[in-house]
Amino acid sequence: MRALDGYYADRLRKADIPMGKRSDGRVRAGLVLVFTVILISGAFLFAVNSCDDGASHPEQLQKARAFYSSHAPIRINNNTDLTINSTSGVVRGSGTASDPYLIDGWDIDAHGGLYNIYVGNTTNYFQIVNCNLHNATPEGSGESDTGIGVDIINVTNGAITRTLISSNAVGISIWDSTTFPGESDNILVANNTISSCSMFGFYSASYSPTLVMSGNLVQNNLGGIMAFGRNNQYHDNLLWNNTGPGIMMYGSYNMAWNNSFYNNNGAGSTYEPAHAQAVDYGIGNSWNTTDGYGNFWSDLTGPDSNLDGVVDLPYDIPSASQDHYPRTTSLQPIPELALMPLIVMIVPASLIVMRRIRRRNGAG
Repeated sequence: MRALDGYYADRLRKADIPMGKRSDGRVRAGLVLVFTVILISGAFLFAVNSCDDGASHPEQLQKARAFYSSHAPIRINNNTDLTINSTSGVVRGSGTASDPYLIDGWDIDAHGGLYNIYVGNTTNYFQIVNCNLHNATPEGSGESDTGIGVDIINVTNGAITRTLISSNAVGISIWDSTTFPGESDNILVANNTISSCSMFGFYSASYSPTLVMSGNLVQNNLGGIMAFGRNNQYHDNLLWNNTGPGIMMYGSYNMAWNNSFYNNNGAGSTYEPAHAQAVDYGIGNSWNTTDGYGNFWSDLTGPDSNLDGVVDLPYDIPSASQDHYPRTTSLQPIPELALMPLIVMIVPASLIVMRRIRRRNGAG
């Protein structure tokens, strides 16, 4: 050991760098490198958890499935079925507004069947949360013969949140029943990722003003949102890279605002009517609020002569609607860009710190 100490001491004397300072510099540089790796790794995991879809990151979704528990497709057809038991998938809760029944943490593979989760004819409060639902694949002509990830019929007081829904014919479907009195009411669809559906990501045939779809990522489906309903609300969703339009309005008096549309229906960087990212063949639908909040459209981001964040031109929506206040910037970045702000901040900061360490060591 003494011989080794002498060898390194001689090398350091020849380099005219004190042993203590040389060691400190290496330690500091090592710490900076470790710190940088931790930050970038954390940023990556955060971005994946925030916007993973199973289509653009299939390998990450396969890893995520290990954290779910496998369950057979779930069918709940009344309040009696909606109780805590292994068949219903309800793991806790009491069915009240403050303590809803939770269908939580399941990986459900429909294996080509008609649904992952079906809920019908209920009034007790429930929430489907943190599930992974896939492979309900039949492409039928109606609700009864089409594969649907979450199929809701004549339900009051339900929510679907933070759930991955992929590779179904339809991701989520909300219906008012024609055979059971009533309508689907007080339904929230929020913060889900719906991708790779062969028909639509979301389908509404509900006439409820309390059906709200907010904060969802709807991407890589044949069609994004198909709205046959009435008085529904769609806001703060990201519609990205769907083969057809991001939102298709065929119902009436629905509202869509503060959504972000990227590259749907073959849209490029310049608006073309044939590639409009939404269509409206209904009555009385609104694409902006009265106080100036429209949507972001990736094919119409300017001009904005007064720099108020609103494009000077309306966005034309076939057949005869308009977003009168299209936004110049999006509030929902596309998944591929989610890491960029963090990397842009982390990498230069790390280089600056390492450069200062080298200068300090050299000055010593």
